[in-house]
Amino acid sequence: MARPRSAAPKRSSRATRSSDGRTASRARRGSSRRRTTTELTNLETKLGEVIGLAMAAQAATDKIAKLTDDRELKRQLKTMKDEAAMGERRGTKIAGTFTGKKSAIMKEARDVKQKASKMMSTYLDRSADGLDGFEFLTMAEAGEVGHWTVLEHLN
Repeated sequence: MARPRSAAPKRSSRATRSSDGRTASRARRGSSRRRTTTELTNLETKLGEVIGLAMAAQAATDKIAKLTDDRELKRQLKTMKDEAAMGERRGTKIAGTFTGKKSAIMKEARDVKQKASKMMSTYLDRSADGLDGFEFLTMAEAGEVGHWTVLEHLN
């Protein structure tokens, strides 16, 4: 008796798995499409975090400068912003040396920047003054220094 055309052929109940644990058909499908996620090592993730914190620091110094009238503090904030921009450029340059990983590292950086910006907007609400701004900046700078220290140890 012939099988109707609409009936699919019976397949084995055992799926063949690839080396990464996906079924063979899923592995083939995944390889024909562009991968959307790239696995990052701890070092690469921390590099992304450092870049993101440097990005966020630039925005923070701008916001905090608006909270104070002191010219000397504004000058120091400008210096801090310039240093953060330099850190972002250095980190981005280093990210480019990781073959095939720069986009994923920069995505991590943007995610961290977004989280830091959310923290800043929560901490520096409408009632914030210059002192609040510098308290926040102190915490942010400590976090950035900590991340650089971790990077040094991972590298």
